[in-house]
Amino acid sequence: MKNLVLILLLFTALTGCKSVKRDDYVRATLLPEQNLISATEFKFYLDTQLPIDIRGDYSHNRSIEGANMLYQGPPAAALAQLFTHAAIASSLKEEKLRAQQDEANEAILPLRNLANSIQLDSIIAENTFYSSELDPDNKKLVNVKPIFFADSTMTNLSLKLVAWIDLPKSKKSKKAKKMYQNIIEVHAKPLSKEERDVLLSDSSELTLRLQKLFNSAVMSVQRDVSGEYSSPVAQQTLHILEGKKKEFVRGEVLEKSCESVVVKNLRNWIIHYPSAKVANLNQNCS
Repeated sequence: MKNLVLILLLFTALTGCKSVKRDDYVRATLLPEQNLISATEFKFYLDTQLPIDIRGDYSHNRSIEGANMLYQGPPAAALAQLFTHAAIASSLKEEKLRAQQDEANEAILPLRNLANSIQLDSIIAENTFYSSELDPDNKKLVNVKPIFFADSTMTNLSLKLVAWIDLPKSKKSKKAKKMYQNIIEVHAKPLSKEERDVLLSDSSELTLRLQKLFNSAVMSVQRDVSGEYSSPVAQQTLHILEGKKKEFVRGEVLEKSCESVVVKNLRNWIIHYPSAKVANLNQNCS
């Protein structure tokens, strides 16, 4: 019995401190082959009554000081202490992330204020894949939620498009499960300071740049749900230039051109990088 309690303690220690919930993070669920959606059938739905969601980009550092704790007493008492500590630690992490997001948002306030003057339906423009009606029973209709980001200099814009198809709710399940869900992440080519200044003075310029990010992401959703991205490709490690630093991304190169490189990472997310940021791919672009 004592061993069982110790096992429970160990299991709780590994699972008790759950990841903080973020609406810009999902675990990819790919469509089964029998449910793939052809290009002629593909439609997406976006609630255009929502405001443009543009956030400051930040590092998502969730570490907290004093997180280690010595549990004392018999196993039952230690288990109670562990649950309490897990709840406190999770709350502190959420507070830290909120504070970081608020600080990052403050740094791009001029951009956020400008975005408030833009209607969400303007980024759809005349996208032929758009459906203005939500049909929960349509298993070929993909819901999308765009979340835009900008760094503190407001020269690097990006988009995370959350895409999903709900399965019908069952009597046993209170929450609808996902038939499909994924993240499509698109990074724009960095702006010069002059381009940034023009952007901040002209809402139509911002609209065009957000529109380009959005349309690129929608095209990747269409290719993802059609099975176009499902053919196995040899993985490689890409060297992504981020200012003076270099990030390493492991994944499959799905598409590449002189403008962008499209990668499926190990989470099965689809990520678009400007070609100039990928240091170790020879594009033969003049």
